[in-house]
Parts: sequence; structure tokens; C-alpha cells
Amino acid sequence: MTEQQPELTILFADICRSTGLYEKFGDLIARNLVSQCLGLITDQVRQKHGKVIKTIGDEVMCTFSNPDDAVEAAVSIQDRVMNHVSSQYIGEPEHTQIRVGLHHGPAIVEEDDVYGDAVNVASRMATIAKGGQIITTQATSSLLNSPHLARTRRIDRLKVKGKRDAIEIYEVVWQPESVTVMKDDTVSIPKTASELLICYRSQIIRLDGRSALDIGRDKHADINMDDALVSREHACIEYRRGKFYLVDKSINGTYLQTPLGAFYVRREEILLVGHGRISPGREFEQAVDVILYESI
Repeated sequence: MTEQQPELTILFADICRSTGLYEKFGDLIARNLVSQCLGLITDQVRQKHGKVIKTIGDEVMCTFSNPDDAVEAAVSIQDRVMNHVSSQYIGEPEHTQIRVGLHHGPAIVEEDDVYGDAVNVASRMATIAKGGQIITTQATSSLLNSPHLARTRRIDRLKVKGKRDAIEIYEVVWQPESVTVMKDDTVSIPKTASELLICYRSQIIRLDGRSALDIGRDKHADINMDDALVSREHACIEYRRGKFYLVDKSINGTYLQTPLGAFYVRREEILLVGHGRISPGREFEQAVDVILYESI
């Protein structure tokens, strides 16, 4: 039974590339490192008056009554992981990075879980974020008090599933040097394609700058793939600043072949150039069906 629908700030914190830590450092060190990161995230959330809802693998979902507390928690998480956890083990913070996404809005609180549009948007913000980033929406940024509002910078505008219009994406800049990096990242990006042609089985879909495409096992996905290794919301293709990006949101990742080579992405994004093949969840040698794309 649904108890209430308050306005909450939903925050997702995810350990980037955690599976690679096991290969690089071995099971015992990697497991200890991941556990410390998850414990640190949980501690900072609670210290900033938040509530941990659940931990899903290497990702923590939590709620706050207001976005200011959520931003404070996000900044503390990034700072502690970079300056304490990573350096304690390997002395190089870039090996262990957290990506954080948050959004404020109405949520459905049901027993020990939270649902609704705000949860979906916050999860999408975490997917957009790179390691060491905190990403939110303009709507959430506008609710922040002045000290926290001053930390935010607009970085993009894109379509999010379930939203009719594209939304403004903001970064919470938590390191002084991040301002320079952010500016460099948004200057003069050349246009590579105005449209993208997608082919899957008998489907032919033409994407332009006003459209996006969802890939997954969900029956409502634009490309529905009935495969056990494909997540319900596995990946999407988005158009940003003159380029098309493949954004993976899955457990098993996505395989990609382009004129630049072969790639594997998991909960990351990659630029689509020229023409190529996309295989959600399976290596190409094991795939029954693949998605073809071509820039036009």
C-alpha cells in the first residue's frame, strides 16, 4: 500500500568500474576497497540527514528531504573517496571513482522502497555522470541555497525517458580545478552527423537531434530485444551538441564495433562515429542479432 508521495531528493552513488578492481588488485583487496567505499557512502549520507534505501551491487540509492543536504553528502562522498579510501590502498585516486546523480521531485514511498519519476531521473543523472562527477538537473539546481547554487554549472541539454521535453543538465563542481576541466569539455565540439540510421531485424529508425532511442528487454523499448543478457532498460542512443552517443545502463554491458576499433562499455557512454555494430549484453561471436548504425 502506498503511504505518501512527498517531495524528496533522490541520490544514486555508484562505484565506477568496480569489476576491474578485482582483476587489477585481486579479490581480497578489491572486495575490501569496494566495502570501504560503500560504507563511506552510507556514513556520509546518514551524517547529512539522508536515508539509505538500498544497495544494488556497487550502487547506493538514498533519499534526502532537501537538495542542499544531498549536495553536501555528494561532495563529502567524492572528497572522502578521493583523499582517503583510494590513496589508502593504491595512492592513485583515479583508480576508484564515484559517480553521483541526484534529482528532487515527488516520490512514491512504499514500505522500504521509493518509486516514481524523481527516482528515474536521478538514476539517469548517475548514468550520465563520469567518475568523480556529481550530476543533477536545472530544476534541482534552482532549489539550492546560494553557497551550493554557486557550485553548479550547466553542461548539457538532453532527452530523458519519460520526459516529453529535453531537460537541462547541471554539474556540481566540487573541486576548484574541475571548473577548468568542465569549460574545456564544452568548447567548440564539431558536428559529426546530423542523423543516425539504425537497423535491427526489420526495423529501420532514423534519429535526428530531436529524438532518442531506447534499447532493452522492456516491451516499450524502441528496440526490444528478448535476450536474458539484455537488461530491461539496457542502453540508449542520445544526440548532444552535434554528436550521437551510446549510453549503457546495464549489468552486462554493451559491445560496439566502429571504424576506430572494438569497444566494451558498461554504465558508461561512447561516441558513435561512422558506421558500426552494437551488441547489447553479448560479444559479437555469441550474438544472434545485432544493431547496425550509420551516420548520415
